[in-house]
Amino acid sequence: SAHTTGTPSKRASRGTTSMSSVAARVGWRAVPRLATHTTAGLKRPGKAEGGRSCATAAHVVPIPHASGIAPGRAHAYVHVNVPAVAAASLGHHHRCPLRCTALASTAPRRSACAAAAAAGEEVGDAVDDVTGCPTPTIPGHLRKQRLVFLGTPDVAAAALEALFDAAAAPDAAFEVHAVVSQPGRPRGRGRSKTGPPPPSPVAAAAAARGLPPARVLCPSKANEEDFLAELRAMAPDLMVTAAYGNYLPRAFLDIPRLGTLNIHPSLLPSFRGAAPVQRALESGTVATGVSVAYTVQAMDAGPVLRRAERALLGDEKHPELLAELFHLGAQLLLDALPSVWAGTESFTQGVTLQHELGEVTHAPKVSPEESRLNFADPGVDARTHHNKVRGFAGWPGTKATFVVRKEGEEAGEGR
Repeated sequence: SAHTTGTPSKRASRGTTSMSSVAARVGWRAVPRLATHTTAGLKRPGKAEGGRSCATAAHVVPIPHASGIAPGRAHAYVHVNVPAVAAASLGHHHRCPLRCTALASTAPRRSACAAAAAAGEEVGDAVDDVTGCPTPTIPGHLRKQRLVFLGTPDVAAAALEALFDAAAAPDAAFEVHAVVSQPGRPRGRGRSKTGPPPPSPVAAAAAARGLPPARVLCPSKANEEDFLAELRAMAPDLMVTAAYGNYLPRAFLDIPRLGTLNIHPSLLPSFRGAAPVQRALESGTVATGVSVAYTVQAMDAGPVLRRAERALLGDEKHPELLAELFHLGAQLLLDALPSVWAGTESFTQGVTLQHELGEVTHAPKVSPEESRLNFADPGVDARTHHNKVRGFAGWPGTKATFVVRKEGEEAGEGR
């Protein structure tokens, strides 16, 4: 049960997490009779239920004189992350903030809180080793929004670089807290079978930027429980995906506080699927684009936050156009992030549902068998062949069989 007295509630049952005990663990002292939220009988889940409750942030406000506390001090709300199994019983989102008024118990923290109180800001993470929650930030420093990026190929690495650059700005509101990529695979004609395969372009870019190895995760599948547990422990605010290449289960989508955004290189709802640029070029469409949309369990079907169109001239090829669209998508994402952090745009606010944008079309994965050109087919004109060459450039490429005959040879006699 959440309360603010100095002793646990008498009605708190075994296994119940009291706000005063959490406050004690994170170095705060409870303030009597100033509770702002009470939940009686909330049990701490065990490991099988998703972990323990964690105090993860503190919000400070001035203390009124009526509270009986010496003027000039500040008190704080201790925010507790409640795992999904517990929060469900309360009818809240999976990351349910329970608030308890508490007083900083150390001089450095009081000083930091007092300074932040004037600005009405948050003071980092208020947790320690006892709770098993994230490490505190330096007292007085504001906690940045935690963004976790998921991607694998070169085009995704370019989007990640743009996020790293933006996060390095002095006034950046977020940090690239972790990166998720598919495991490294042998590449190129050499494809050595000895030794570990090289990391993916995204994993390599994260390492080059100095991200600790513990924050570069490369699970084989995104539904691995160990992987999901690591993500939950990071308490990310937002996930961003760009050509990640793995199915994201519901258990994954429930983790980030603000949801998951995907950079998809098409004008959704057109060309949903694995090969949007290849299929757009193959179809001969006169325009394509890129969308930043929220991820749901159905493929590429979530609400659209941003879209940008790119007219096609008829000579673009897949590799170059794909890179261009991911670059544009990264810029759209960066443009949207301030509103996402502020809460003025979200999964339900400031977005457009896809059925309002047009007809749904699909872009299934390209197979090598599709790459053959048949010039003998009278039903396929030169423009169709041209568009397939553009769309399949890079991989899988296109090929055709030519029969060379000597002068005088009849059809079928050549080589």
